[in-house]
Amino acid sequence: MTNQIKVDAGAIKGLMENARQVPEQRMDEAINKLKNLSDALSTWEGEAPQGHDELHIELHKTLLKTKSLMITILRTLDQSVENLLEQDKKLGQSMGENSRDRV
Repeated sequence: MTNQIKVDAGAIKGLMENARQVPEQRMDEAINKLKNLSDALSTWEGEAPQGHDELHIELHKTLLKTKSLMITILRTLDQSVENLLEQDKKLGQSMGENSRDRV
């Protein structure tokens, strides 16, 4: 007997919808919080603001890159689910044809 992996495309889509909240909402929230923090700290004096600004810029770029990567991963998963559904459909049609041939 061989091992089988059963995949439910609908379940994968449901999980992906939850995962979409991260780049679509939560990453934007993190970016906005970072901006608000930077605005709140704009009254700092001395050398601290310059160091903070440099870190703020780097963190902002990192958050944007992370968001972009997450979106790319989700698009790849979307394509994988579509491919899975297409293969499942072809397999179902093939099995239907094979059962008719036996009759």
